[in-house]
Amino acid sequence: MFINNLAYEASAGSGKTFMLVVRYLSLLFKGASPSRILALTFTNKAANEMQERIVQTLEELESRGELDEIVKVTELSSEYLLANRQRVLGEFLNSHTKIMTIDSFFTQILRKFSLYASLMPDFSTFSSQHELKLLSRFLKEVSVAGKKEMLITLSLQSNKRLSDIFFLLDEFYIKFGEVKDMEFKRQDYLQFESEALLCMSELKKIVNKKQCDFGVCYDGDADRLMMVDETGRTIGCDLMTALMVPYFLKDNPGATVVYDLRSSLVVSEEILKHGGTPRRERVGHSFMKKALRDSHAVFGGELSGHFYYRDNFNADSGMITMTHMLNIVGSSDKKVSELIEPLRRYYASGETNFKVENKEAKMDELARIFKTGEVDYLDGVTVRFKDWWFNCRPSNTEPLLRLNVEAKSKELLAEKFAEIEKYLGKPIEG
Repeated sequence: MFINNLAYEASAGSGKTFMLVVRYLSLLFKGASPSRILALTFTNKAANEMQERIVQTLEELESRGELDEIVKVTELSSEYLLANRQRVLGEFLNSHTKIMTIDSFFTQILRKFSLYASLMPDFSTFSSQHELKLLSRFLKEVSVAGKKEMLITLSLQSNKRLSDIFFLLDEFYIKFGEVKDMEFKRQDYLQFESEALLCMSELKKIVNKKQCDFGVCYDGDADRLMMVDETGRTIGCDLMTALMVPYFLKDNPGATVVYDLRSSLVVSEEILKHGGTPRRERVGHSFMKKALRDSHAVFGGELSGHFYYRDNFNADSGMITMTHMLNIVGSSDKKVSELIEPLRRYYASGETNFKVENKEAKMDELARIFKTGEVDYLDGVTVRFKDWWFNCRPSNTEPLLRLNVEAKSKELLAEKFAEIEKYLGKPIEG
């Protein structure tokens, strides 16, 4: 008779592996998927032995004592079991089985929980004291050989965990043959920006030629996304954020939406209009993710094309963004340009770079010059007036200041940009 919920109490040498194998195979013969069965052991040795025992039992089933027990448990005939064992064996060998130690099981839970907490799941655990002792001996041998600094450097490149060194070395020897003849040359980032602009240009041509509803362009790892409408006109990523606001707030009334401070005023206006809570944040994924986590925001958007989602562990995803945009466009009778047009209420300069050696002094100067506006220092310096605003923030890696200006009219935008430009000098390319 097959019992749905069953626990065995057993000590060493009492035949628990035998009964666990019987139970496991009974589930398989009753139609359960190997990937849906969780079998936990205390040691890796026991887990490996159980997997081997399952394979061996299926291969030699007609002569094994487990056969009679499986017949009793499942109430299936021995003829049926023998006729179906190759199928069951094939399914077992081709499935991602979950026969593991209790430590490994809880480590998986912790890793998944860390993602929900927006923490990187790159920590390591020691499954036994044996591994710890082996690693300690290995490190001593490396130290004696005078290679300790090299090992540390190598380890820091592997998620900053020395316990990954054995895996790292395995990967190194496997990959060495593939990469030994490769050459890597440093290239100017402007080249890649030029290639990206060329791709956008080609996308616009395709959209126009094929009369597409819209076009989508990803960056190299697809975590960023940009769109063009059916006319081939580029849609600012802040306008995409604004477009998604009612879509998300419909099912999450009152929720927070995070946006980076370079975004158009239309973003905060749309959030307030639809009953949400706007949260303005510094530029950069680390600040955006923390803001989403701290405020439990439903989603967030950056001017750079990064869009973050609470249901994606507060991380960004170009593919998820495209899915949401498809839902928005598909649920409307309007063209994409018609959906975006009401959001084009302001005129923006786009981000412009200026070469400045003393960045802090120059930002302080701008704050003094435009002190009649509302000044804040969330990221660089931002000054807001009734009909226009600007943000000037420093590059973290270059002697550059990055300027964004937005105004209610083209004329006012041109006027104010030229006014600020007098103090920053001529823009540079890139």
